[in-house]
Amino acid sequence: MIKRRQNPRIPDDEMFAIRAYIEAHEGENEIDEDLLKVHHDESGNFGKYTREEFFDAIKEFRGDLAPGVILSGIMVELALERLEKGTDLLAMAEYSVDIPDAIQLLTKCTSGNGKLIIHETGKYALTLFDRKTGKGIRSFVDSKNLEKFPLLNKWIMHEARISRDEMPDLIDSIISDYDSIISVMKVVVSEDIYEDIGEEDSFIMCPLCFEPMAAKYGDKCAFCKGVSPFESVG
Repeated sequence: MIKRRQNPRIPDDEMFAIRAYIEAHEGENEIDEDLLKVHHDESGNFGKYTREEFFDAIKEFRGDLAPGVILSGIMVELALERLEKGTDLLAMAEYSVDIPDAIQLLTKCTSGNGKLIIHETGKYALTLFDRKTGKGIRSFVDSKNLEKFPLLNKWIMHEARISRDEMPDLIDSIISDYDSIISVMKVVVSEDIYEDIGEEDSFIMCPLCFEPMAAKYGDKCAFCKGVSPFESVG
């Protein structure tokens, strides 16, 4: 059973101010997302951040107040709450959009230090686990109640683009209704997923272009094999 936090909905007067702002700035490229903040209470913290600080951190990190990072942040917190103390933390994101950003903002697991694993299943789910045992908590969007929340369902299922007018309601619903659409489960992550973490790659020199490369990718680089994401223009 997911513990419900007492997160109040955005008050009517604040919602009115948000909508008035959106209508006044229709057609402009950016909205001042400061108007999208909801009131913070002590039970709504995200790790070291208050709710408002977390929203600010998302904007600074992403450039906008991404609803997917807010939802993913809640998923991270729900998993962290259930982990044993002293866990040597690793994180696995099952979708490369939004979820990795929340993990990197709220934990010390990053793509750079190798403690954040992207294991693409296409599912809106993440797992935080102990590298010593593989035991952890998987937090995921549970479909059994999703249709009860039309706006969340529309957004998560990508049925249509969320409009400016709908964005405040979407954020409000994420904060207020997450415990109806997110579930957690105990899991044990296969060691195959994380066995190489912490091991330094051995490097060789590509014999054709003479650029250093990780030896695990073969005897010459992808560019020299003709498999490259770019084309040299001199």
